[in-house]
Amino acid sequence: MRRRDYETIAFDMICDMTAVPNILLEYYRDFQLSEKDVMFLLNMIRVHSSGVALTFDSLVEHTQFQSSEIETILPPLVERGFLSMDENEGIHMNGLFDKFREVWGWRKAKDLGKKKARKEQLRGDEVFATIYQKFQEEMGRPLSPVEGEQIKDWYYGMSLSGELIYEALKRAVLIDKRNFQYINKILLDWHRKGYSSKEDLKKEDAAHDKIERKGNGKHSKAVSQNYRGDQESISFNDIFEVK
Repeated sequence: MRRRDYETIAFDMICDMTAVPNILLEYYRDFQLSEKDVMFLLNMIRVHSSGVALTFDSLVEHTQFQSSEIETILPPLVERGFLSMDENEGIHMNGLFDKFREVWGWRKAKDLGKKKARKEQLRGDEVFATIYQKFQEEMGRPLSPVEGEQIKDWYYGMSLSGELIYEALKRAVLIDKRNFQYINKILLDWHRKGYSSKEDLKKEDAAHDKIERKGNGKHSKAVSQNYRGDQESISFNDIFEVK
């Protein structure tokens, strides 16, 4: 046999293929299907793709499964909704494809969830980088590794918002206490009180003002104003939009 004949045969063999649903191979255990069930279903797909009507007899004729094996495998698949049979004993795979669509939809939703989580992670990293930069600017020097870890603990460990961390920094700067120990005390106090935004701080400041008025204003208004830090604040929500 000439080389060209071998190449023609090889090409014909390659073209004679069956498209295998990856969902079936990837999730057959989730479907609670055995390897034998999968092989049976793949053979059904192959026979159906060749244009042969699916019946008990055609499966015996066109697959390697014996009639006794088909009698064992087929009924549970019909009972579980993977396959169905009509009044003329024709076998249909609509149920199998319906299950494929369900898994496909679930997988798409899962992929979208992962993408959203990744966007949120990127947004968090961007906010952290901004906080880190603001600390370096206000401190007037590069931060040490220990100080960087402290900011990480506030943002990732304690789940404090970038807005609150930056506000604590501003208040420390306004009274010239540019040290992490003082800022940490502020943030621990806010964390203990359950504060999550500047709105919570405004309520606390309003309560302080009320107490001061009742106490005949013994505390300096300037000190109170400095502690609140009425500087223009940065909007961390605008840094990285999550859709």
